[in-house]
Amino acid sequence: MRTLNTISLAAVALLMAGTVASAEEFVRMISGPSGGSWYPYSAKMTQLFDKNIDGVTSATGPGGGVGNVRDVNKKNAEIGWTFGNTAYDGFNARGKFEKKANTNIRFFANLYPGVLQTAVPIKSDI
Repeated sequence: MRTLNTISLAAVALLMAGTVASAEEFVRMISGPSGGSWYPYSAKMTQLFDKNIDGVTSATGPGGGVGNVRDVNKKNAEIGWTFGNTAYDGFNARGKFEKKANTNIRFFANLYPGVLQTAVPIKSDI
């Protein structure tokens, strides 16, 4: 798992290098609550950005899956952690995003193993 995490973090740093190479850029990354598991991953990623990408300064901050979609959409952050289904719902104005589509987002990587559980009534066709 440690090797997978290291590879994932390095891959993200390389992806960012191609998009912000040598520019004076500040990258804001929002993750989850400071006591949660997303936050330390995010902190390590911003540390890698600062160390390995010239001209980039970055910081991580707390957030949450739904709020992160909205914040990235509003350009309050460049990177936000969320689940794939939450990003999909935000982009397509579904679920908690019914009032507004958040089309200024892109889902680019699955870095954190998460489980999605769905409950349906026993009489459902699902």
